[in-house]
Amino acid sequence: ILSYTAFFVNRTWTFLQGGWYTEKTWKEARDLKRGLRAIPGVGPGIEQDLIRLGYPTVESLRDADPEEIYARDCASRGPVDRCMLYVYRCAVYYASHELHNPALLRWWNWKDGCQKEDSDE
Repeated sequence: ILSYTAFFVNRTWTFLQGGWYTEKTWKEARDLKRGLRAIPGVGPGIEQDLIRLGYPTVESLRDADPEEIYARDCASRGPVDRCMLYVYRCAVYYASHELHNPALLRWWNWKDGCQKEDSDE
């Protein structure tokens, strides 16, 4: 990793992967991409939804049923946007496979009726 270091405002800043970080902020940014937020399309809100539904880790989603996750989400919160089902399908795919088709890491390619093999947009 190419990095540059500078001293500014009594703190050492390092330029890594497109941004300036202190040691603390770099670790925080790195840690955010571990766990559920490593899944494309999963941000803080969906991360909390998955944890609430009993899926605190990527591993816990392995071979889970996204339809069942969505049904439980709807049962606990009331009507939930159908796009959440597509995100859950994508998350389960991510957790269940070591190698990923980049097109299948886009939640919108998991819509109802989409041919997963043709999702290369």
